[in-house]
Amino acid sequence: FHTPRKLSQRAGGVGLMFKTSLDLHSVTRDVVASNFSPFEYCEYLLKSTIWVRLVVVYRPPPSAANGLTTAQFFWDFSTFLECLVPQLTEIIFKGDFNFHVDCTSDRDANNFLDLLAAFNILQLAVGSTHRSGNTLDFVITTQNSSIVQGSTIFPT
Repeated sequence: FHTPRKLSQRAGGVGLMFKTSLDLHSVTRDVVASNFSPFEYCEYLLKSTIWVRLVVVYRPPPSAANGLTTAQFFWDFSTFLECLVPQLTEIIFKGDFNFHVDCTSDRDANNFLDLLAAFNILQLAVGSTHRSGNTLDFVITTQNSSIVQGSTIFPT
């Protein structure tokens, strides 16, 4: 599955590769919930012994060129979480959020982790996910997840 970037941007987008034997379905959100500009996402439901909601996210770093701000991301992402977290499914977020959560002095990263905690979800990736040595790519799930207990990062 692939969700391309908006037509005004070149290339990119988000997607998910999976075995065709899996019972996986793309989720389409209503117009209001799908107009989040500070991040791109795609959402899927996996039917197994339980329903699992998989969400792939890419948050471009804010810049003058793209006009994105961290404040707008926090606003939109919290609205997005309000739509998702109360649903009766396991939730797994995977993606590149471009926060350095390994840097304890990074205010934006700490605010992001606080936002996750407010929704009773947590970021599990520990270690470098970027060639510069930071943790930018996350695995996020509910604190009481029965299917994801941690993550392992393999060197490139």
